[in-house]
Amino acid sequence: MSVPPSLADIAGPKTSVDGNISFRIPEGMHSLGLDLSPEDRAEHIQDMADEVWAAGTDYQRETTAQIYGEVADSAAEDGALYAGVIFLALDNGQPAGASLVVRAEETDRTDANVVTLSIVEGLSTQPGKEAYRATAAGRPVAVVFSIVGAALDDDIEGRGPLDADADPDFPVAAAEAYVPLPQLSRLLILGISTPTLEIFPDMVALLSGITETVEVDTTSADAASGADREAPVVAPRPSRISEL
Repeated sequence: MSVPPSLADIAGPKTSVDGNISFRIPEGMHSLGLDLSPEDRAEHIQDMADEVWAAGTDYQRETTAQIYGEVADSAAEDGALYAGVIFLALDNGQPAGASLVVRAEETDRTDANVVTLSIVEGLSTQPGKEAYRATAAGRPVAVVFSIVGAALDDDIEGRGPLDADADPDFPVAAAEAYVPLPQLSRLLILGISTPTLEIFPDMVALLSGITETVEVDTTSADAASGADREAPVVAPRPSRISEL
């Protein structure tokens, strides 16, 4: 399988979002243009599809543009800060892909550990989800795994309400990292998903690497100061997210 080199060491361009938050994405990940107008975004995604399937068929280019156009539109409607997609090739030559969506929610200045444990406790009770506490770049992180369309243990008859309307023949695996940033009163949520279960472990490692690069700018007048301030991360380091 063709995957980005050194998944835990993301050396791609820095992406700044929400004024005070930035992270790095891997080389080869295509932005879905959430910062563009709907018209320009559609053109951007079509150009991406044409590039990815330069040697493919019109159907492949049109289908790719349609699928990821819908992903981008949905992310934009949800107020996401970033959306991107990465394309891979399996050992048998079949294509595979995964999408990354980053969003942020308002929170209070509650201690990050308290927020993380609360998220883990709350999401662990939801059918079809498994949640754990982990660390990334020295921060507590809530990590949530789910597979829509099939139970995590492949017990199709045991699917919960979350999976009831999904086709078990076409599961989509997803992993989310919830990163509390109390110094900004924000909760950063990075999620990656793929319909190709074979690459899901690598995508979890990819999410781990991206989460490790999250930096917080606390120098602006709007950012909190004092004891709540955390030093920005200047380089990725091994994470426990991918060890779960």
